[in-house]
Amino acid sequence: MENIYLVCLIIVFIVAIVETILSSTWNKHYFSHGIEIFKKSIPVSNLDNASHKISEFVNNLDKQNGFSNYKGADLDDNVFAFQKKLITIGTFRNDLENIHGTISIDSETRAIRIKGFVGYRFLSLMIFIFIFFLLDSDFSFSRLVSALIIVSILSLLSYWFESRKYKKLTTEITNLINS
Repeated sequence: MENIYLVCLIIVFIVAIVETILSSTWNKHYFSHGIEIFKKSIPVSNLDNASHKISEFVNNLDKQNGFSNYKGADLDDNVFAFQKKLITIGTFRNDLENIHGTISIDSETRAIRIKGFVGYRFLSLMIFIFIFFLLDSDFSFSRLVSALIIVSILSLLSYWFESRKYKKLTTEITNLINS
């Protein structure tokens, strides 16, 4: 039983290290793929102006009101990434609001696409919590229900915090391109 906990903890630790490496090196695949939890398309008329404004916004994301714990970078031509800072000094790091994703400009449809993904370390932690409660004592239906309820509550809280931040990001970008 203890071996299972140890294996799960090692997996959570490895996932966290790999995700940290991918996010700190601004790996395009990490920011473009995963379990999508947010998707929004904003129509735009002037693509060049929008591209310039979004690039400036994303590269100065930590200086924007409400986004001081986030940073962004250009990934490719008209593809920008954003994520929560790995280290925030002087503030509490709320991992229930651990967003990352891309902002891309689609010239064919003349739209800005914002995509957000859930972090893999959060998923691995939820699986570990589920396994911990499930295997903590003798298997019982009540243990299974308790584990499902705890994981569901934490996941819903995380989704609620993240969706608020994605909506705020969408509003800021919409205001930016319309100004």
